[in-house]
Amino acid sequence: MGFALAEHLLNTLNARLILVDALTPPAGEKIDTWLTSAERKEDIAAKKQKIKAWESQGAEILVHDVDVADYQGMKEVISQAEARFGPINGVFIPRDLSITRGSSNGEPAK
Repeated sequence: MGFALAEHLLNTLNARLILVDALTPPAGEKIDTWLTSAERKEDIAAKKQKIKAWESQGAEILVHDVDVADYQGMKEVISQAEARFGPINGVFIPRDLSITRGSSNGEPAK
């Protein structure tokens, strides 16, 4: 759903995109084991191909590999995005997030 929404924003608003996705294995899981899934490899390859296609059409895209529940990581993403694009006008997180992984007040979950 996230990439479909991104594509819609590109096509209708010519939006500049900040794509955030945790593409590395979860803590404690070895990358070799994590990447053995053919489905996961295909998913990552498809995302990279889609991003390259958008960029070849002139899209401005900033990609970060960070978990959206990582408070410090997201602060860095926002800082880099604002430096490159200026003010951020909207944020979409098109996936289910557990309330225990973050909080709505901008502070890390306890």
